[in-house]
Amino acid sequence: MIIASILKQKGTEVVSVGPEDTVLEVARTLTQHRIGAALVRDAEGRILGIISERDII
Repeated sequence: MIIASILKQKGTEVVSVGPEDTVLEVARTLTQHRIGAALVRDAEGRILGIISERDII
């Protein structure tokens, strides 16, 4: 299987959270989007890192 096949099923929306978001807010975002991780972006949209459900449990 190639990545394009997965993206076709899941879509290409990129979910991100902010560095000032609470752990609860991030957990809700991950749950709502049914994803295991999200990008952390600053106010200018620069990627600061990635946060996963493993990081917060």
